[in-house]
Amino acid sequence: MQGVYSMLRSAGSVLLGLFTLLVLSIVLVGLQDVLLLHFFPNTFPDAKVLSTSSAVMAGGIALTTLCALLAGWLTARVAGKAEVKHALALAVVEEVFTVLLIVSHAVPSPGWVLACNLTLSTGHRAGWEMEMLPVSEPGCE
Repeated sequence: MQGVYSMLRSAGSVLLGLFTLLVLSIVLVGLQDVLLLHFFPNTFPDAKVLSTSSAVMAGGIALTTLCALLAGWLTARVAGKAEVKHALALAVVEEVFTVLLIVSHAVPSPGWVLACNLTLSTGHRAGWEMEMLPVSEPGCE
């Protein structure tokens, strides 16, 4: 029974991280777009101009990177053991979905956006950083 619980916790931690990444990314990048359209109507008169702006794409990548860090940390935290492996599993799933989106041309992107997404994902960094933190053993305070 312990093995089943461990497997479900592992899979659940990665799914929770993926869900967190997707929701936060959609909300934050959507909010970025709404705010830019509202506060800079001369620069971004419509969503078409916004979607082709390199600066906006870079901002979206930066926001998504922050979301990936949080999702990686959350995945590692929920997993409870083998934190780096779980966060790396999240990073791999994240990269596969991202590459499929870009290659399918569902989201038209210039080459530099693809290059940014093909570099080592940041989602696993939070798990690695978490593993590097000193852990106090019970009774050793």
